[in-house]
Amino acid sequence: MVDLEALKTRLRQTAEPLIQGRRAVLVELICRFESGRLVARFLVDRGTGISIGELAEINRAIGARIEEAGLMEGPYLLEVNSPGLDRLLRSEADFQSVVGRRVQVTEVADAASGRTREHSGKLIGVGEQIISLALDSGEVVRIGLNAVSRAAQEVTL
Repeated sequence: MVDLEALKTRLRQTAEPLIQGRRAVLVELICRFESGRLVARFLVDRGTGISIGELAEINRAIGARIEEAGLMEGPYLLEVNSPGLDRLLRSEADFQSVVGRRVQVTEVADAASGRTREHSGKLIGVGEQIISLALDSGEVVRIGLNAVSRAAQEVTL
């Protein structure tokens, strides 16, 4: 049986320099079995967005490096995708990438009862594990990242 966590670590170490060399970041790496084969799914982004052509180029570079290093045994599928506009924001870096944009945040207001508060506004600051939102009312709220249960950029078309 394949140790997925160990494989994920090796894939991350192999791919991150290639991704960073193209001025992009690895947002998430998912490794799992689907339909009897291993799938390695790299979610890659750049603050200004990333094109399909750039994703294809990164896919080819990662695929070549995986083959050179002999990291994968048996059938596998390599995917390199954009996480999409509606991806969840989890880390300080995720929030940093959308400063100046509108976000929706669910804050755990009371951990004991599980009560939450919904906030929607412009993300105006991120630092020291705290985000600052300018609400439509003009109020600015500061929320600790440890109190965020769900957050995503607002997408309007």
